[in-house]
Amino acid sequence: MGGLLWAVFGLIIAFIVIWVFAAILPAFMKAKPWKYIKWRDEALETLRLRYAKGEITEQQYLEMKRTLEEET
Repeated sequence: MGGLLWAVFGLIIAFIVIWVFAAILPAFMKAKPWKYIKWRDEALETLRLRYAKGEITEQQYLEMKRTLEEET
């Protein structure tokens, strides 16, 4: 009888753990940190292109690049 109670107790604990993960996981999925990383990479690429075209000086390029890299 004692073993059966422990099995039921274990199932209840497992159900609670699964329920908590199911409740919390969608909140983490909404954060989408990969979108921020993609945006930062696109910003650095745009900055490189502007420097290559001569639209900005080396000083401006280095300052802007440092600013973008500090935000991570």
